[in-house]
Amino acid sequence: MTQQDGKPGRRNENLLQSVDHALQMIEVLAENPPLGVGDAARLLGTGKSTAFRLLSTLELRGFVKKDENAKYRLGLKVAHLGSLVINSFDIAKVAHPFLVELSAAIGETVHLVVLSENNQACFIDKVICANTSFRMESTIGSQKSAYSTATGKVLLAYRDQDQQEAYARNTVLERYTVKTIANAEQLLAELQNIKARGYGFDEEESEQGLFCVAAPVFDYTGRAAAAISASGPSERMHQKLSFVLEQIQRTSARVSDELR
Repeated sequence: MTQQDGKPGRRNENLLQSVDHALQMIEVLAENPPLGVGDAARLLGTGKSTAFRLLSTLELRGFVKKDENAKYRLGLKVAHLGSLVINSFDIAKVAHPFLVELSAAIGETVHLVVLSENNQACFIDKVICANTSFRMESTIGSQKSAYSTATGKVLLAYRDQDQQEAYARNTVLERYTVKTIANAEQLLAELQNIKARGYGFDEEESEQGLFCVAAPVFDYTGRAAAAISASGPSERMHQKLSFVLEQIQRTSARVSDELR
């Protein structure tokens, strides 16, 4: 457990040792459940006090659970995160042909987005319309602040109210353009409006001149697991907004049906 980057004896200067030890502890518990503090320390190659602090921290965050015999095993949060990753891949695979069809129908770039663990809007698929010269600065795997994007706001809108309030209060609402929502109360009101109508807009809030419209995709549990958006120049999008919105909602419903 002392190798780093697969190369014995070489230390990564960017390595944060406490985080590395915590991740190694998760790996140890995955391979050897359940474990007491002493055994965990031995397998990890650390002292008992270090192992205890690591286990206590992971237990507090829900990654580890301690049983009545003071032995530790992985908690359900690990399974939950794993299911989110798998679900994201499944959603992208299911949604892609629908995204291709949508992009061709509306003549704009379309995205499939999920919320990351730190509540960022994460792009997991993108289809560029071949008939437009407009190019949005986004790549698969890249992330944007959820509050400034149509997809991010849609996904936040379908979170519990407590989660929405925690996000609004604890997130630094940086302005990317003059139209970016930078007030917690305004953001919460916007999320309520999105939930009521079933779709959301990014009206030049993340990029000057860019207009996006998004609608949620629901999985078999009824959770808003992803959102589909269409993006283009603001003036052009406004000219065909009714048609684009109709197609976005239709596509989101079709993908949701496939996931149920």
